Amino acid sequence: MWIAKGTLLALFASLLLAGCASVRQGPLVVDPMVQVDAPVQIVSIQPGGDNLLATVTVKNSTDRAIDDFDVGWAAFRPANCAVSGPAPQLERMAAGSQSAHAEMRLSGTLPPGTTWGSRVLKPHEVTEISTASLSRAWLLKMAKDFNAKRVRVQVGITYADYPPEPGATYHNGPDWRNVTWEKEGNIFDLDDAARQACP
Repeated sequence: MWIAKGTLLALFASLLLAGCASVRQGPLVVDPMVQVDAPVQIVSIQPGGDNLLATVTVKNSTDRAIDDFDVGWAAFRPANCAVSGPAPQLERMAAGSQSAHAEMRLSGTLPPGTTWGSRVLKPHEVTEISTASLSRAWLLKMAKDFNAKRVRVQVGITYADYPPEPGATYHNGPDWRNVTWEKEGNIFDLDDAARQACP
């Protein structure tokens, strides 16, 4: 079967971007951020029950193994998104970062309250992690506290570590850090945040 080059490129692009869609739950919008230089990329996010980050699919974008990494999130009320009264500025609500790793899954299911063991994330591997958490109910309560009719949540990678060099007695990390996250007060992309303003 012959496929035109342009059609093939469009199909390939749509497959790459398929996992980047927003997770929308009422007034909450959760988005994986594109981070060009991050060694780990978030491919997609699937909520489950109250947890908006129940399954986070990640990809190692390097030729090296990744020992562990942090998944961070930033919640804010976009400009002009107050339920009542003027709100011309973006309002930061909360932010957090949680350590994550590739999971050493076996067959069967885990008892409640237990997690899979950890392992390195292999070069170019795509896998799911189930250790991140962000409560939908808590964010909805925060929305009321912050007079927000919409809450935007940016999700990205804040830190990553490679395995220690052979023979090393200690590791001084992180090996990669998200400088924008640190400089901008725990926001991944201020331009994206500005684009989310309510009309």
